[in-house]
Amino acid sequence: MSSCIVCLKMGDKYSSDYVNNLYYMTRRYTDLPFICFTDDPYGILPEIERHAILPYACEKYWPAWNKIELFGRKELEKYEKKIFFDLDVIIHDNIDPILNHEDNFSVIHSKWKENMFTLTVYNSSVMVWKDNTKIYEDWKANRDFFIMKYKGIDKYFSLEKVPLTYVPPIVYSYRLGTKLSDRYLLDDERNIIDFNPNYNDGVFEIQPNHSIAIFHGEPNIHDLKKDEHEILKYWGK
Repeated sequence: MSSCIVCLKMGDKYSSDYVNNLYYMTRRYTDLPFICFTDDPYGILPEIERHAILPYACEKYWPAWNKIELFGRKELEKYEKKIFFDLDVIIHDNIDPILNHEDNFSVIHSKWKENMFTLTVYNSSVMVWKDNTKIYEDWKANRDFFIMKYKGIDKYFSLEKVPLTYVPPIVYSYRLGTKLSDRYLLDDERNIIDFNPNYNDGVFEIQPNHSIAIFHGEPNIHDLKKDEHEILKYWGK
């Protein structure tokens, strides 16, 4: 089966270092083609395949919406399976379960958000798909409406009942942990009682039996101090 690694760099929130470091991290575990879609290729390693992509002139647009455009890009049609990583992740252990995942479309199951008043437990920081052409076409037909209606693509996938499954459970939130009890005390019915006294502003630990830490929200990876966060030794070469 032909597969590839895909990422997206839009705007100036993340520098080219994030693309290059993601490339180095994946190279520890696979030599699959690495493809970046970006509106600014400056500083990206020449060995990374680059393709142009543009933001949308739409109110409430934010770059994550371009992830759905990837489902319809011609450059990816020759690959049977596409494996996507957000730029703000650190891969610190084997990702074979993700590389070998075979469902048609899968995202992260955010177990750290279960039993909270959130609209979705989907997280698209890691995605695996084979043929999402219909999802792309349905979204494209009403793109501006969906961008106005939903705050992000995770809520779009959930509330529009897009058919999907979950990637293997080797992904976690570096700030929020792997499960709700990492930051809250729960009763017998798993309802929140209070904050876990061991949780301050974040869990901020490498989680055993997991391989990919996602950094959704603050802090950004480049804001962490090396002497306080061991995980930084895995970010890059």
